[in-house]
Amino acid sequence: MPTYEAETVRFQDLEPEVADGARSWYARAQNFVVCYSTLEAGASLRVDRSENEYVAGVVEGSFDFEAGADKGSASADAVVIVPPGASRITARGAGVLFRVFAPPSADLIAKCANGDAYSTPRENVAPFELWPMPADGYKLRIYDYASMPPNARRIFRSRNIMLNWAGHPGGAARDLKRFTPHSHDDFEQGSLELWGAYVHHLRYPWEADYTAWRPDQRMEITPPGLTIMPVHVITPARARRRGTASPTCSRRRGSTSASPATSTTRTSIRCRS
Repeated sequence: MPTYEAETVRFQDLEPEVADGARSWYARAQNFVVCYSTLEAGASLRVDRSENEYVAGVVEGSFDFEAGADKGSASADAVVIVPPGASRITARGAGVLFRVFAPPSADLIAKCANGDAYSTPRENVAPFELWPMPADGYKLRIYDYASMPPNARRIFRSRNIMLNWAGHPGGAARDLKRFTPHSHDDFEQGSLELWGAYVHHLRYPWEADYTAWRPDQRMEITPPGLTIMPVHVITPARARRRGTASPTCSRRRGSTSASPATSTTRTSIRCRS
């Protein structure tokens, strides 16, 4: 089975979708779409109808969330799980947030800068599946980092997405002797880079076909943007300048983590600084 090459979408190199005071950029993997948006005060992002939940990360500023009869507000840093149906996010002032949708709908794929990259599905990516229904049903769930214990794991899960995001970077620089090179057997990992500068180190597996071998790759990344790590590719990543965060997105079968999760299982969308 072939190993695909990593790809990256740099939002600063692309024209955004502009609507109602919001500027949005879209990119995709096989099983999810990421939207990164900057908003003026009073600007709104609407979803007229969704069959599934989506996850929003509040990066800068404060926002009001409406989903059916549910209402709430969140300020950076925060994670919000929005239930199916119609919803609206309104900026109280200038702000930045990202949203993750899964599985990709045709209208979202059409907005993606790399929308054609998966016109032929990648056979080594497992089919998308939903996790079980939450015990208390669908509802608007807001996780405000300011109200969480400082050492709490920032890993959250809806039925269709898992998010691991530490929020604004801080603390000591990463120990260069304690990296965690890893790969995934049946799902892609996406890295949504938000701040600073980043380097992805990629090692491709050797397969029977010598002509298909690829050399190690070093990708220097300037945020904001999304990088997709293919199945079986070994990747650690390193912040080249402090202030870098790297969310990664994927969908894996068989996870049983709760929401918010308390394990370090690397599945859906993981963000790290």
